[in-house]
Amino acid sequence: MREGLGFYVDGSGWLHRRNPVPKLLLLIWGVVAPFVFPPAYAFGLLVLAILLGLLAELGRPFLRALFIASALLTTSIIVINGFFFPGARDVLLAVGPFHLTREGLEFGLPIAARVVSAIALTLAFVMSTRPDDLMEALIDRGASPRFAFVVLSAIQTIPRMLDKASRILDAQRSRGLATEGRFAARARAIVPLLGPLVIGSLIDVRERSLALEARAFGSSHQRTAYREVPIGDVDRRLIAIGMLLFAALPLVIAGRLAGLIR
Repeated sequence: MREGLGFYVDGSGWLHRRNPVPKLLLLIWGVVAPFVFPPAYAFGLLVLAILLGLLAELGRPFLRALFIASALLTTSIIVINGFFFPGARDVLLAVGPFHLTREGLEFGLPIAARVVSAIALTLAFVMSTRPDDLMEALIDRGASPRFAFVVLSAIQTIPRMLDKASRILDAQRSRGLATEGRFAARARAIVPLLGPLVIGSLIDVRERSLALEARAFGSSHQRTAYREVPIGDVDRRLIAIGMLLFAALPLVIAGRLAGLIR
C-alpha cells in the first residue's frame, strides 16, 4: 500500500476517469439512501453497489476489501438480531438454549445489506479516486483548503495507520518479538505495538501541521496547483443527477410517513 495514495488502485476504468466531486456527491447519496428507503430496497441497492465496483474494473482487490471490511460486522448484526430479537416467536433453528427466529432475520438482514452497500460504495470511491485529486477538485469547486485537507486526512488515516503498524511490527520482530503462533502470543504482541503506534501518529500529525505552516497553508492569497483535475460534460451531468437524487430523498421520507411507500 502506498501511504500517500491510500487505498487507491491504478486503473483506467470509467470510474477512474470521473472527476472526484460528482463521485463524492453520489457516494454521500449512496450511503444515506439505503437508510431512507424501505428495507426491501436495501438488497437492490446492495447489488447495484457491488456491480458498480465490478464494472469500474476494480476486480478482485475490491471484492477482497469488501469481504474483509464487512464480514465481521454483518455477521454480528445477523447473529445478534437472529438469535436475540426481542419478542420473536417464529423459531427457524434451535442451537442449545438459543433460537434463530424469522423476525430477527427479517430485521437484521436489511440492516446488514445497508451496511455492506455503504461499505461497497465507499470502497469503490476510495479505490478509484486519488486523494490529492480529490483535494484539488474540492478547492476548485470553492471548498475551503482547510476543509479539503480535513477530507484528505480522513481518507488517508486508515492507510497511514496500517502502514505505520506494519513498519512497527517488522521492527519489533527484528528485535525478537514473537508475533506468530498461539493466540496468547499474538495478543501479547499487541501491547508493544500500541505504544509506538499512538506516539508515532501524534508525531506524524505534528510534523504535517508544521509542514503546512511552512508552506503558508493558512494564507488567503490565490493558490496554484501542481495537478489539474478536469471536469467534463459527463461529470457535470452526474452532479446534476446527484442533486436530483438528493432532492428526491425528502419525498421518499414523506411517502413512507404517509404510508405510500412501503
